[in-house]
Amino acid sequence: LDITGVGPFGVELQQSIQAEAKLRSILASLAVVLVLLVLFRSLRLLLLVALPVVVGLLAGLTAVCLFFDSVHGITLAFGFTLLGVAVDFPIHLFAHQRSNAEKPAWPGFWRTLWLGAISTALAYLAMLFSGAAGLAQLGLFSAAGVLGAMAVTRSWLPLLLPANEDTRQSPSNQQPVQLRMAPALLVLLTLAGFYFWQQQPLHWDDRLASLSPVESKRVERDNQLRSASASFDMRYQLRLQAASLEQLLLQCEQLNQHLAEARENGLLAGWSSPCMLLPSEQQQKQRQLRIPAAAELHERVQSALSDSPFRPDALQPFEQISDTAKTGSLLQAADFDEGPLAAWLAAHLLELDGQWFALVNLSQPQPEPLAERVQEWGLSLSWVDLHESSQQMMQAFRMEATRAVIFAVIAILLMLALARTSRRRLLWILLSAAASLSITLAVILLLHGAVNLVHLVSLLLVLGLGLDYSLFLSRADASADLRTARYSIIACALSTTLAFGILSDSSIPMLRFIGLTVAAGSLSAFVLAYLGSSQRKAG
Repeated sequence: LDITGVGPFGVELQQSIQAEAKLRSILASLAVVLVLLVLFRSLRLLLLVALPVVVGLLAGLTAVCLFFDSVHGITLAFGFTLLGVAVDFPIHLFAHQRSNAEKPAWPGFWRTLWLGAISTALAYLAMLFSGAAGLAQLGLFSAAGVLGAMAVTRSWLPLLLPANEDTRQSPSNQQPVQLRMAPALLVLLTLAGFYFWQQQPLHWDDRLASLSPVESKRVERDNQLRSASASFDMRYQLRLQAASLEQLLLQCEQLNQHLAEARENGLLAGWSSPCMLLPSEQQQKQRQLRIPAAAELHERVQSALSDSPFRPDALQPFEQISDTAKTGSLLQAADFDEGPLAAWLAAHLLELDGQWFALVNLSQPQPEPLAERVQEWGLSLSWVDLHESSQQMMQAFRMEATRAVIFAVIAILLMLALARTSRRRLLWILLSAAASLSITLAVILLLHGAVNLVHLVSLLLVLGLGLDYSLFLSRADASADLRTARYSIIACALSTTLAFGILSDSSIPMLRFIGLTVAAGSLSAFVLAYLGSSQRKAG
């Protein structure tokens, strides 16, 4: 027995996604815990890492609830992932606290940490202008969460840190950090040369099916069974529109006549429309008029029963029901509210902004000839290709997300300029971030062949990580210690790369796309920032 369809798929996916998400979350958390324990050797510090993340989650949810009526699923799905950058804040604090006898209160350290947090928040806030409610919520959630986590790191964590007796050499005898442009420039030139040598445009994957966790074999089997059983096609539909429900049902009844002709011509095997369940009032009144009066019907029934083995009163219940149907009230949509067909009718008969819509299901349609025939029928009728519609929706989301990334880069540039960042340091930060994003895109294209919406949103987190690493490894203030900065960056990059690397091996496409993008971005951003910074001892 082979069971298929939306219902079985939903049950299977619920079980598999829960199991996969639980397993990957546990493995990723263990990886982060292991890295932090090895580097800091303190269970107390490990517990303190979770505090900014939890507060950031609450801050993000609070911000969304204040500005939106409800929380979208995409916000919860991606938001906690994008908040992963907040783990870096306490890690930086712990690493710098270990290198100083007193708890860090250096203006330069906090200034750099705030620059990283605000830069990341600006990258996320750019999604507010995407035009998509889900992406706007995601941007607000992530930005508020990052700023909330940073505020907790600045205000609470220094008070909770244990006193440190490990006083290392004072950083005052260190020369300013030397920034080298060569590694990032080499990467950018190499990738640009390869791109132009290939002479191929950037491939975008706007297929909603690419995000589906349902195996392709299961989808193929589902299509085979639907075809064999003449079930309704899940891709193609017809949409009717009218100003009133009665006009809509009248058009639907005209459409049924056209579809009957199309079925005779072999353009489809069948269809299902709302007016089959709920006829128009005009149709119902005509049917009532065709029911004979009680006396006439009784005479006809008795004439039919005269030569039959049935008793003369055998069809008396039928006569009573017929009389009730002839004089009774007309059937209304509300009459189905308490019945088993309520959900089906509500899904195929809709009222939106004063307009009524009806959706007609098709069985084994011939798409091209039937779509041409639909245009000739002259009704307020639209041919709906759900595959094409979903692809257009994904393309629109992707375009909006691309604009959000561009706005984020511009906003970050302005913020760093206002922070009086030196030109050389600003150029080095931008080159390092651009090179890491380019490497991440190259890895995505190499392994997945195309870039989709999930990759694009995850690149915002890569941008935030790249800025965080570059800002700390390019500090030029008197308290800057490159050895300490590299230690904290190693901890951040190692924990992030391991955690998201575990997700990249998931069987769930969305988790796999997020994991690959962030793991590749974190590793490349760390390597580029590390190779581009150096420091010499003072003579």
